[in-house]
Amino acid sequence: MRVPSRRLHLILVAALSFSCQSDPPIGPSADGLRREPRPRPAGASTATPAPLPTATATTAPTATPTPSGAATATPAPTARATATATATAAPTVTPTPDDSGAELQPGPVASATLRLLSARDGDVFRNPPYDDGNGNQVAMFGEIVIFDVTPRNAAGKPCEANGEPEWFLENNRGSGNSNDYLQVMSSSNPFLLRVTAQRRSGTDKVQIYAKIDGITTNRLFVLVK
Repeated sequence: MRVPSRRLHLILVAALSFSCQSDPPIGPSADGLRREPRPRPAGASTATPAPLPTATATTAPTATPTPSGAATATPAPTARATATATATAAPTVTPTPDDSGAELQPGPVASATLRLLSARDGDVFRNPPYDDGNGNQVAMFGEIVIFDVTPRNAAGKPCEANGEPEWFLENNRGSGNSNDYLQVMSSSNPFLLRVTAQRRSGTDKVQIYAKIDGITTNRLFVLVK
Protein backbone atom coordinates (compact mmCIF):
# COMPACT_ATOMS: atom_id res chain seq x y z
CA MET A 1 0.00 0.00 0.00
CA ARG A 2 1.37 3.38 -0.77
CA VAL A 3 1.77 5.87 1.99
CA PRO A 4 0.94 9.37 1.12
CA SER A 5 3.99 11.59 0.78
CA ARG A 6 2.83 14.05 3.39
CA ARG A 7 2.32 11.32 5.96
CA LEU A 8 5.75 9.89 5.16
CA HIS A 9 7.30 13.28 5.72
CA LEU A 10 5.72 13.59 9.15
CA ILE A 11 7.03 10.15 10.20
CA LEU A 12 10.55 11.06 9.18
CA VAL A 13 10.43 14.37 11.07
CA ALA A 14 9.23 12.62 14.21
CA ALA A 15 11.96 10.04 13.98
CA LEU A 16 14.67 12.70 13.64
CA SER A 17 13.31 14.64 16.63
CA PHE A 18 13.52 11.59 18.90
CA SER A 19 17.10 10.89 17.88
CA CYS A 20 18.35 14.41 18.79
CA GLN A 21 17.03 14.23 22.40
CA SER A 22 19.31 11.32 23.58
CA ASP A 23 22.90 11.78 25.20
CA PRO A 24 25.85 11.48 22.81
CA PRO A 25 27.83 8.22 23.31
CA ILE A 26 31.27 8.28 25.07
CA GLY A 27 32.68 5.67 22.72
CA PRO A 28 32.40 4.73 19.04
CA SER A 29 28.83 4.75 17.65
CA ALA A 30 27.11 1.73 16.35
CA ASP A 31 27.86 2.77 12.77
CA GLY A 32 31.71 2.86 13.45
CA LEU A 33 31.94 6.67 13.51
CA ARG A 34 33.41 8.67 16.53
CA ARG A 35 31.34 11.57 17.58
CA GLU A 36 32.91 14.92 18.68
CA PRO A 37 33.81 15.08 22.38
CA ARG A 38 32.01 17.29 24.81
CA PRO A 39 33.43 20.86 25.08
CA ARG A 40 35.71 21.46 28.23
CA PRO A 41 34.75 24.11 30.74
CA ALA A 42 36.37 27.51 30.31
CA GLY A 43 39.88 27.65 31.92
CA ALA A 44 40.34 23.88 32.09
CA SER A 45 43.80 22.56 31.18
CA THR A 46 44.17 21.06 27.77
CA ALA A 47 47.61 19.55 28.39
CA THR A 48 48.01 15.87 27.80
CA PRO A 49 48.71 14.08 31.09
CA ALA A 50 52.28 12.86 31.43
CA PRO A 51 52.73 9.11 31.57
CA LEU A 52 53.46 7.62 34.98
CA PRO A 53 57.15 6.73 35.57
CA THR A 54 57.93 3.09 35.24
CA ALA A 55 60.26 1.56 37.91
CA THR A 56 63.30 -0.06 36.35
CA ALA A 57 64.93 -2.92 38.25
CA THR A 58 68.64 -2.35 38.96
CA THR A 59 70.90 -5.34 39.04
CA ALA A 60 73.06 -5.53 42.23
CA PRO A 61 76.83 -5.64 41.65
CA THR A 62 78.29 -9.10 41.83
CA ALA A 63 81.33 -9.61 44.12
CA THR A 64 84.36 -10.82 42.25
CA PRO A 65 85.88 -13.84 44.02
CA THR A 66 89.56 -13.63 44.94
CA PRO A 67 91.55 -16.06 42.86
CA SER A 68 93.10 -18.95 44.73
CA GLY A 69 96.70 -18.30 45.77
CA ALA A 70 96.43 -14.52 45.37
CA ALA A 71 98.36 -12.45 47.90
CA THR A 72 96.24 -10.99 50.69
CA ALA A 73 97.23 -7.54 52.02
CA THR A 74 98.21 -7.69 55.70
CA PRO A 75 97.52 -4.50 57.75
CA ALA A 76 100.67 -2.82 59.00
CA PRO A 77 101.27 -3.22 62.75
CA THR A 78 100.41 -0.25 64.90
CA ALA A 79 103.38 1.36 66.60
CA ARG A 80 103.14 1.39 70.39
CA ALA A 81 104.86 3.87 72.66
CA THR A 82 107.45 2.21 74.90
CA ALA A 83 108.11 3.74 78.31
CA THR A 84 111.79 4.44 78.89
CA ALA A 85 113.08 4.19 82.44
CA THR A 86 114.77 7.38 83.59
CA ALA A 87 117.56 7.11 86.07
CA THR A 88 116.78 8.95 89.28
CA ALA A 89 119.63 10.60 91.07
CA ALA A 90 120.24 9.31 94.57
CA PRO A 91 119.19 11.77 97.26
CA THR A 92 121.96 13.89 98.66
CA VAL A 93 122.44 13.74 102.39
CA THR A 94 122.06 17.20 103.87
CA PRO A 95 124.38 17.80 106.82
CA THR A 96 122.78 18.82 110.09
CA PRO A 97 123.23 22.57 110.53
CA ASP A 98 125.40 23.72 113.42
CA ASP A 99 123.04 25.44 115.84
CA SER A 100 125.32 25.29 118.88
CA GLY A 101 125.82 29.05 118.66
CA ALA A 102 122.09 29.81 118.47
CA GLU A 103 120.29 31.71 121.18
CA LEU A 104 119.63 29.41 124.12
CA GLN A 105 116.05 28.31 124.74
CA PRO A 106 114.59 27.61 128.18
CA GLY A 107 115.32 24.16 129.68
CA PRO A 108 115.10 21.71 131.18
CA VAL A 109 117.76 19.64 129.47
CA ALA A 110 116.24 16.66 127.66
CA SER A 111 119.31 15.58 125.70
CA ALA A 112 122.89 16.64 125.00
CA THR A 113 125.12 16.23 121.94
CA LEU A 114 128.90 15.90 121.82
CA ARG A 115 131.06 16.62 118.78
CA LEU A 116 134.67 17.31 117.77
CA LEU A 117 134.68 21.07 117.21
CA SER A 118 138.17 21.80 115.88
CA ALA A 119 141.70 20.43 115.50
CA ARG A 120 144.87 22.49 114.94
CA ASP A 121 148.59 21.97 114.80
CA GLY A 122 150.17 25.20 116.08
CA ASP A 123 148.32 27.94 114.21
CA VAL A 124 147.15 25.72 111.33
CA PHE A 125 143.61 24.36 111.62
CA ARG A 126 142.70 21.08 109.93
CA ASN A 127 139.64 21.11 107.76
CA PRO A 128 136.76 18.76 108.58
CA PRO A 129 135.53 16.10 108.38
CA TYR A 130 137.37 14.73 111.38
CA ASP A 131 136.11 11.15 111.19
CA ASP A 132 137.64 8.26 109.28
CA GLY A 133 134.36 7.14 107.69
CA ASN A 134 134.03 4.24 110.11
CA GLY A 135 132.53 6.15 113.04
CA ASN A 136 135.87 7.07 114.63
CA GLN A 137 137.13 10.60 115.28
CA VAL A 138 140.79 11.18 114.34
CA ALA A 139 143.27 13.33 116.25
CA MET A 140 146.71 13.73 114.68
CA PHE A 141 149.79 13.48 116.93
CA GLY A 142 150.73 16.94 118.33
CA GLU A 143 147.34 18.56 117.59
CA ILE A 144 145.18 20.48 120.05
CA VAL A 145 141.64 19.13 119.75
CA ILE A 146 138.51 20.78 121.16
CA PHE A 147 135.26 18.94 121.92
CA ASP A 148 131.94 20.73 122.43
CA VAL A 149 128.84 19.65 124.37
CA THR A 150 125.44 21.24 123.68
CA PRO A 151 122.44 20.68 126.04
CA ARG A 152 119.01 20.56 124.27
CA ASN A 153 115.41 20.82 125.42
CA ALA A 154 112.49 18.55 124.47
CA ALA A 155 112.16 20.37 121.14
CA GLY A 156 115.80 19.56 120.30
CA LYS A 157 116.87 23.20 120.55
CA PRO A 158 120.01 24.37 122.43
CA CYS A 159 118.86 25.32 125.91
CA GLU A 160 120.06 26.60 129.23
CA ALA A 161 121.38 24.12 131.78
CA ASN A 162 121.33 24.32 135.54
CA GLY A 163 124.81 22.94 136.03
CA GLU A 164 128.08 22.43 134.15
CA PRO A 165 129.06 19.30 132.24
CA GLU A 166 131.22 16.62 133.77
CA TRP A 167 133.73 15.08 131.33
CA PHE A 168 134.76 11.44 131.05
CA LEU A 169 137.68 9.90 129.10
CA GLU A 170 137.85 6.11 129.06
CA ASN A 171 140.57 3.84 127.67
CA ASN A 172 142.81 6.90 127.49
CA ARG A 173 145.81 4.91 128.60
CA GLY A 174 146.85 1.63 127.10
CA SER A 175 147.80 -1.43 129.14
CA GLY A 176 151.20 -0.96 130.86
CA ASN A 177 151.42 2.72 129.84
CA SER A 178 151.70 5.63 132.23
CA ASN A 179 150.96 8.43 129.74
CA ASP A 180 147.55 9.33 128.34
CA TYR A 181 146.86 9.41 124.64
CA LEU A 182 144.95 12.66 125.10
CA GLN A 183 146.20 15.14 127.68
CA VAL A 184 143.41 17.31 129.18
CA MET A 185 144.15 21.04 129.10
CA SER A 186 142.57 23.91 131.00
CA SER A 187 139.54 25.64 129.46
CA SER A 188 137.78 28.91 130.30
CA ASN A 189 134.53 27.46 128.95
CA PRO A 190 133.29 24.40 130.87
CA PHE A 191 131.25 23.29 127.82
CA LEU A 192 134.47 22.93 125.79
CA LEU A 193 137.00 20.15 126.43
CA ARG A 194 140.55 20.94 125.23
CA VAL A 195 143.07 18.11 124.86
CA THR A 196 146.51 17.58 123.34
CA ALA A 197 147.20 14.46 121.28
CA GLN A 198 150.46 13.55 122.96
CA ARG A 199 150.76 9.85 122.10
CA ARG A 200 149.63 7.66 119.21
CA SER A 201 146.98 5.15 120.23
CA GLY A 202 147.43 2.59 117.45
CA THR A 203 144.21 0.57 117.39
CA ASP A 204 143.15 1.73 120.84
CA LYS A 205 140.17 4.05 120.89
CA VAL A 206 139.66 6.70 123.52
CA GLN A 207 136.00 7.03 124.53
CA ILE A 208 134.84 10.56 125.40
CA TYR A 209 131.41 11.60 126.75
CA ALA A 210 129.91 14.05 129.27
CA LYS A 211 127.01 14.34 131.70
CA ILE A 212 124.98 17.49 132.37
CA ASP A 213 121.92 17.89 134.58
CA GLY A 214 121.74 14.12 134.83
CA ILE A 215 121.72 13.65 131.03
CA THR A 216 124.49 11.65 129.31
CA THR A 217 125.73 12.69 125.88
CA ASN A 218 126.58 10.44 122.97
CA ARG A 219 130.01 8.77 123.00
CA LEU A 220 132.85 9.62 120.64
CA PHE A 221 135.60 7.11 119.81
CA VAL A 222 138.92 8.83 119.13
CA LEU A 223 141.97 7.41 117.37
CA VAL A 224 145.28 9.27 117.77
CA LYS A 225 147.47 8.89 114.65
